[in-house]
Amino acid sequence: MVEFLLVELYHNKLSARTLCTVCHWASKAGALGAVANFALSPDSPSGHFQRKIDAATGVCMSAEKARMYSVPVPQYSKCDAYRTNHDMVIQLPHEVLHDEIKNNPQATEVELEPEWTEAYETHPVVQSHPDRGVVPYAMYLDGISFTKTDSLLGVFVYSLITLTRHLVAVFRKSHLCRCGCKGWCSLYPVFRVLRWSFECLAAGFFP
Repeated sequence: MVEFLLVELYHNKLSARTLCTVCHWASKAGALGAVANFALSPDSPSGHFQRKIDAATGVCMSAEKARMYSVPVPQYSKCDAYRTNHDMVIQLPHEVLHDEIKNNPQATEVELEPEWTEAYETHPVVQSHPDRGVVPYAMYLDGISFTKTDSLLGVFVYSLITLTRHLVAVFRKSHLCRCGCKGWCSLYPVFRVLRWSFECLAAGFFP
C-alpha cells in the first residue's frame, strides 16, 4: 500500500497530507510494516506532511526536483497493470562533471595513464583539441539486487582522473517495458538524453 501511495504522490496524483492521513488511519487499524513511518495525524500543521515523508524515505524531494531533470519513460507498473509513461528523474552528466570540477579544480589536470593512453590519444575529441587537456569521461551500468525477486540497474558516470562516481539514472527491473523489447523501450529515452549530454561535453558547450 505504501509503495502504491508513494507512486501516486511522485506522479502528483496525491498530496503529502493525504498519504500521511491514509497511513495514520491504516496504522490505527492495525496495519504493520512501513505504514507507521509515514503516519501523521490529519490535524497536523500543513508543512509537516512532506517533511514526514522526506524523513521516512531519506530523500528531500523538493531539493531533488530542483536540481534534477525528468524524462518520460515507458514503464510497466503493477499499480497500472499495463505499460504507461512515467517521469524518471535523472542527473545530466555534463552538470555533475561541472559541479565536480567547480569543487575540485585539480579534476582538470590531465596526466596520461598507461592503461588508457592509446585510446585517449586517438579519440576524435582529443585529436580535435591538441592544445587543450581533455578530461576522459566514462559511463558504466551495474545491477544491484534489493529483494529476492527484483533488482535495480544503475547508470553511473565518472572522470578517469578522479574516479569519483556519480549515479545519473536508476531503472527498476520489474518496471522495464515488457512488449518484447527486453526493456529497450524504457532504456532508450534515457540513453538518448545521456548521449545529448555527452555530445555537449565533447563540444565544450554548457547548454
